[in-house]
Amino acid sequence: MSVSSYTNVAKVLALYPAVGSATNVTSGTIFEYVTAATDEIDAKLAQLYALPIPNGVPLLQTLATRLATADLMTWRALAHVGADQQGKSPFFARLKECRDLLDRLALGNTVMLDSLGGIVPTLGKQFAPTTTRGFQPTFQEDSWVDAVVDPSKLDAIAGNRGLTP
Repeated sequence: MSVSSYTNVAKVLALYPAVGSATNVTSGTIFEYVTAATDEIDAKLAQLYALPIPNGVPLLQTLATRLATADLMTWRALAHVGADQQGKSPFFARLKECRDLLDRLALGNTVMLDSLGGIVPTLGKQFAPTTTRGFQPTFQEDSWVDAVVDPSKLDAIAGNRGLTP
């Protein structure tokens, strides 16, 4: 279950009141779709943004509400029709639009603004760098006899330390 949620049952019902009158759709059902939408958003944005993203990001509130509603209406309310008919549904088209927007956010192609108009900061490219990229590991877990020493790596380390002419 999500730690935070960008939307709630009341917002889903306000967006599309007919959801509440659908057969076998309760507030609990809607809550499950809200939770799934929030989890999907967090999973997509985790590489670019620190989670949880603070509430008060209107785009995420709108996206989560529309994603939960479109998902619910496509897979729950239209379950009695075939996949080809679901694909023609306006709800299916909204679901695709939501996921396309989410992909653009996850790639950093679209910025998010908080409720005060400020840009929501990203993590940037501040990931821990590897010290072994491009080199063979200089250790072996099996035995000392099988250990490999990559001379290119040793030369690079010596060069970085100013130990080579």
